[in-house]
Amino acid sequence: MQGRPFTMLKTLGVRGIIVTSSSETAEYDFITRFFAPGAGIDEDPVTGSAFCCLGLFLSGRLGKSDLLACQASRGGGSARVLVADGRALPSPSLLISSPSLRT
Repeated sequence: MQGRPFTMLKTLGVRGIIVTSSSETAEYDFITRFFAPGAGIDEDPVTGSAFCCLGLFLSGRLGKSDLLACQASRGGGSARVLVADGRALPSPSLLISSPSLRT
C-alpha cells in the first residue's frame, strides 16, 4: 500500500490506526497492521503497543491470557502477549521476521 491511502489516513488527525483480524491459522491468535502516516510512519513493521492494546481487548473475547500476535506488514514479526491483572505485557523480545530489520 503506497501513496493515496496514506495521504487519506493523514487527514484523520489521529496518532495511529490499528487494523486487526482473527488469524486464519492456529499459529496466531490475531493478526495486525499499524498505520501512523500522521506521525510520519506510513506503516510500522512491528508494534508492541498495538499488540498489548489488542491483547487486553481480545483476551476476554478469546478466553486466553497468553496470546500470540502477528504483524502482517511487509517487514512484520510476531510477539507473545501475556495478560494478567488488567495489564498486557509483551514477551521480552519481539520476533522480527524481516532479515533487514535484524541489525
